[in-house]
Amino acid sequence: MLLTAEEIPIAEIPTPQEDPERAEEAARFILKNLYREDNPSARRLREQLTDMDRRTTIAAFDGDLMVATGSLEIGLPTEAKLEDMAVRDDYKRIGLGSMIVSRIEAMAAQAGAEEIRFMSAITSVAFYQKLGYSVHDVIFCQKALRPAD
Repeated sequence: MLLTAEEIPIAEIPTPQEDPERAEEAARFILKNLYREDNPSARRLREQLTDMDRRTTIAAFDGDLMVATGSLEIGLPTEAKLEDMAVRDDYKRIGLGSMIVSRIEAMAAQAGAEEIRFMSAITSVAFYQKLGYSVHDVIFCQKALRPAD
């Protein structure tokens, strides 16, 4: 039986130094749900995820199964970044993503941030607008290039 978002606990993921196994599980989940394995950005992201000094990641669990994640990165003293938002397909549309974003917003406000900025996939824009985010004309495009012969 599928749970409601309120029934799924959300917990902070420990840093790799605190719990390497749990941090690795979060990294695998984020990579699997946000990137194709052959994407060069996935390799860079994996490196970033192992250095979480400025990043706090939270995750939702259904039993032992990680079903959603989101990360907060504090850059400038008043600016925060939402990163690594991912929800398993079979757990979408039950309010879990909204709960993760709400928790990250609260953490950012507590840290002194006055705003949150991030890049979003076009397919997620309506979701963020529903949560009160404004969308600007920034689109990030990427293409993997083959090495020259």
